[in-house]
Formats: sequence, structure tokens, C-alpha cells
Amino acid sequence: MFDITHISLHGRLRRSLATAMLAGLVASSVLFTARSLAQTPEQLNQIDQLLAATYKPNEPGAVVLIAKDGKPVLRKAYGLADFEKGVPLKPDDVFRIGSVTKPFTALAILLLEEDGKLALSDEITRFFPDYPTQGQKITIEHLLTHTSGVAIYTEFSAVRGNAALVTPIDVINAFKTAPMSGAPGAEWVYNNSGYYLLGAVIEKVSGLSYADFLASRIFTPLGMHNTAFEGKERGAKRVPGYRTEAGKFRLAPDMAPNMTYAAGGLVSTADDLLRWQVAIASHQLLKPATWKRVFTPATLNNGTATEYGYGWSILKLRGQALRTHGGVVAGFQSSVLMLPQQQLSITFLTNQQARQNVARRMGEQIAAMAIGKPFPEHKPITLTEAALTQFEGVYQREGKPARTITRAGAQLRQSAGNSQSLMQPFAEREFFQPDGSFTRYRFEADAAGKVVRMVRIDIGDEEEVYTRISDAPVRAANATSR
Repeated sequence: MFDITHISLHGRLRRSLATAMLAGLVASSVLFTARSLAQTPEQLNQIDQLLAATYKPNEPGAVVLIAKDGKPVLRKAYGLADFEKGVPLKPDDVFRIGSVTKPFTALAILLLEEDGKLALSDEITRFFPDYPTQGQKITIEHLLTHTSGVAIYTEFSAVRGNAALVTPIDVINAFKTAPMSGAPGAEWVYNNSGYYLLGAVIEKVSGLSYADFLASRIFTPLGMHNTAFEGKERGAKRVPGYRTEAGKFRLAPDMAPNMTYAAGGLVSTADDLLRWQVAIASHQLLKPATWKRVFTPATLNNGTATEYGYGWSILKLRGQALRTHGGVVAGFQSSVLMLPQQQLSITFLTNQQARQNVARRMGEQIAAMAIGKPFPEHKPITLTEAALTQFEGVYQREGKPARTITRAGAQLRQSAGNSQSLMQPFAEREFFQPDGSFTRYRFEADAAGKVVRMVRIDIGDEEEVYTRISDAPVRAANATSR
């Protein structure tokens, strides 16, 4: 996982007001206000306590910024910016944002579309005539929506660790000849290569570097002075990033910005990311109709809707519409969440990569608490071997990969494709994932007591019903846990 036009007078006024408001923030304070808010002081204090307990004063930390109607209600730093020197984080510190770069890359493409310089229906061979599409029609829209089927370069160690790949074109040439993962439009597969290619398209069409185009068309107009492609900063430099080795925090190995490029190469601050979210809410930079397309889920060739638009995941959280993206890169994690019905935004940035997807999960947890619908806490229980064995089998839902359930000690193991996750019981037929996600499962039996269905309940509280199609588990070979 590693992102001056069409601004109305009304939009300019709102932007200037938002900029003035943000400029007046006290850099190191926690800010609580209950004016015109759905959030109560109790909710905000609970969030504050959660973060303080998670990010200790003597460890790499995190910054959170919660805003209602574009106005910060909680803005605070926790833990350390520099672990070795004991320097505390500040709310305005600069972080790598990883794949939160992707919504910015999508925005740049759409700016060029509104300029009349490209169309989303354009095939990529218009920009890369020698790209081996293997007889397939791959469009700009396929790249934007993770439905292109192009080879995923981040899965090739020969690409990730190759210091000889200096330029974006070097990297593209290194992965373009690899076999495609599927037909364009056939399935949704998160794909850094697609956004890498989009960065090169931006450069070819605009005549500017990716860094300069985003700076001139997005960052400068919005007053995002501490946001840049890494290495092209105009303001403060980023804080160090850390990972854990044998339970100890170590500086994360550095990563050349061109390795992540338009898929994950930006740095930013929580304040700048709020400026950007205010701009989105007020339809700045793009026409309102274009912003509507940004947040419309893509549709596959078979008519199935995905959960991704142009650079954004389109989900629900506790029954509320959610627009979100997260990032993980070289010692950093990030998460940006917008709940338009609540006019609420959450930005979460951390300079530790100790746990996978912690920023996404922390962002979801904070958002649920902020709207007064916190996720329930589940206390694990112990079931007998016989009780666990009754759930083993293969469960199928139309349009979704089959899920294979097998017993794994005192837990269940769920396999879907090449991924696995554990399931911990908290009731006789109810389970949660002990990896920190908020997805839970309920098994249902027929009149004879035989388990016939598995219900998956996601963060939006929506239920997906999987029918048991086989009693005998088909154990996934060479699956990786995530």
C-alpha cells in the first residue's frame, strides 16, 4: 500500500476562511470544542485517552486531527517524533503518507481531463505506445479504479530492491513485461502499478514533473505548504519513521521516492490534509459533477459494483457513508476518513510501522467513537474442539471468493484466495478477528442444528451471507496471513 481551475468565488471565499482558521491553530495544543458539534466532550476525551494509551510518551507516536464542518475539534500529537533524541511529536509535523498519495494522483488526472488533455477512456498505449497490453484494452479509468489487470510491481522483489531503477520509466520498464494478473475490468485488485503508470501519464501530458504538477495545481492553490513529493519539499522536512525488530524500535530502512512515486511518494501534515478535505467538501479544483464521479464506485465488466472510485474507497462505517484511504510505507502509516453525512473528517498519521494496518483500524475506531457508535469490545471465550470443528467447511456467496474455514488450535482459520485470517470466538457461534479489525462473524444452523450459513458483518454493519457448500474443508495451500 504505499496520490487554479474551476474555483468559484464562493469556493475561494470558503478556502480563504478555512486557511485563516487553520493558520490560527496553536501548534502543540489539544483543542476541544462542543460548538455546533455532534461530538460530545466525553466522546472526544475517550478518543484522547485511547490514543494516549496506545502511543506512549517514550515511543514513536501519532498525530490525530478530527474536524467537524471543516473546523478542528481534536488536534493533538502523541509520543515521539525522534525516538533516538527523545523529541516529542507536534501536531504540525510532516509524515510520509504512503498510499494516501493515490487520491492526489487521481485528482491530477481529473484536472487534466477537465483541461481537455486526456480522457479516462484513453488506452494507455496512447501514452506508452510500446506497452505490451497482451491484446487487452487497458484504459486510464482501469488504472484509476484498480481494475487494469497490469502486473503489480510491489510483488516483485527484483523491482522493490533494485537500486539501478532510478527513474519512473526504469521502474515501468521493469514490470511492464510481466504477465497480467487478469483481464481489464474483470476484477478489482489493489494495484500500485496502476497509479505508478498514472504518474508517468501526468508527466507526459502536462510537460511537468509529477512533483511540479501537483505543487502548481493542487498544493499551492490550496495553501498546502508542507505537502510535496518527498525530496521536493518547500517547507519542513519529515520526521523519522520506525519499525520494530525483536520488540525494539529501529529506524525503518529508507526508500527512494521513485520506488513509490505516484502510488505513495508524498509527504504531508494533518493540517494540510484537512485543507484538502475542506476543498473536496466545497467542490474546489474540480467541477461538482467530476467530484461526484470521484466518489462513485467503479463497475466491473459483469455489472458488479466495486468499493472503489477514483482514488478513494467508498464504504460504510456503522451505517454511515465513508470515503477513505490509508497508506503504509517505510516506517509510516496513515489514514484519512471523511463521513459526508456527518460533515466529519479524521486524519491519523503515525511514524511507527509496528503493526500492519494499524492506521486504518485506528482511524475506523476513532471515527466510530466520534459519531457516537463505537465498535463493541469482544471478550474471547474458549470452545471445545468439537464445537469448533462443526464450523469447518467451504462457504460461498455469489460474486465473492469462497471462504474456507478450518480449525486452528483454539481458533478458526479463514482462507479466501491467497489470504488468511484468524477468527476468535466470543460467543457460542460468534467470532471476531483478533488482528484488530472490526469485522465479525455469526454462524447459523438449521432446525437439526447443523451449521449451514456464515454471516460476515463488516465495519458498515452490513451483513454478507455465505452459504455452506461443503462439509469437508479445502485447505488453502501457500496462503499468506493478513
